[in-house]
Amino acid sequence: MAASTRPGTDKVQRVKDIFKRYDRDGDGFISCAELQAVLKALGNFRDQDIGAIFSRIDANGDGKLQFAEFVDWLVCDQVSGHDARARVVLAPSDDDGLAGAFANFCGTGHADMDCKTFTKLCKDVRLIDRHLSVTDVDLIFTKIVPKGKRRIGLSEFEQGLGIVAERKRLALDDVRSLIIEAPSPILTGTKADAVKFHDDRRRYTGTQRATIGVHPQHVEVVANLGTGRRRTEMHPALSNYSAPQRQVSPLWGASAQTPKDVFYAFCGPGVGDLDGGGFAKLCRDCRLVGGGLAAGDIDIIFLRVALRGQRRIGFKQFEEALSMIADKKETTHEAIEEAILQAAASAAGHNAA
Repeated sequence: MAASTRPGTDKVQRVKDIFKRYDRDGDGFISCAELQAVLKALGNFRDQDIGAIFSRIDANGDGKLQFAEFVDWLVCDQVSGHDARARVVLAPSDDDGLAGAFANFCGTGHADMDCKTFTKLCKDVRLIDRHLSVTDVDLIFTKIVPKGKRRIGLSEFEQGLGIVAERKRLALDDVRSLIIEAPSPILTGTKADAVKFHDDRRRYTGTQRATIGVHPQHVEVVANLGTGRRRTEMHPALSNYSAPQRQVSPLWGASAQTPKDVFYAFCGPGVGDLDGGGFAKLCRDCRLVGGGLAAGDIDIIFLRVALRGQRRIGFKQFEEALSMIADKKETTHEAIEEAILQAAASAAGHNAA
């Protein structure tokens, strides 16, 4: 492995101390088992990732890491992904340990962090409260992420912690300490927050109040009959209920063959861009909400893709928004475009019927 400039004499002793710490049996070499024990303890690395890292450090292929090989790997400029993260974990800089904690939370194969991971970190260290909501964290990420990027590095992360500390009226050192002293990322499923107006049936109004105590079989709504048509059987208790009129979706009048056709259908006649309300309606009408994408996420995504000082987006920004939606829903950009076209086709079929 080609190396760049070797560390100065003032750092040699520190690197030697690091190497000696990981050489647990004191034989002057770091074995794959020793490296595996360290990386699993410090950074939640997988066995196959550790094996690949070991092979890249072991330049002469003798199955053991020598001090010179370890130093060459530490100072090599051409590292990324697993190697970059492992290097921060194994040999953190002279700071207080924030770089190592940051690398630990970045996740497998990454040396930088996306919005979802940044939010999870804030949750895991219990920074989320009435002074700092999840939406606040998303907006902070939007403010610190480099233009045109979707992930942040250590410098942007430190900037974000400064904003968090200011928002929570805490000392920055206290916030840094929470991150540094945090255990490995907590891998748990998301638990839905209690919804007051849903869980307390006494607060129901309209249709919901009228159906309290009514057997579900007596009020039946069956969706997706053929081309999007719905069949409803109304319970006698609701015979006098008039549902509010819903605004007709632009999909109904659209002849959409591409996502661009759908975009311009929601822009309206003679308009080439889309405001936040229109973007939110497009997402709802195309059934993108759910599966990891909340209604609040739509507004945040719109703010992230809109040009500075603008309140409307063009098709180029719309494409960027679809990619962000795909990330939220943990799917591909192409799958989101296909969902949009399927919604348009369903609406066209309903209109024809």
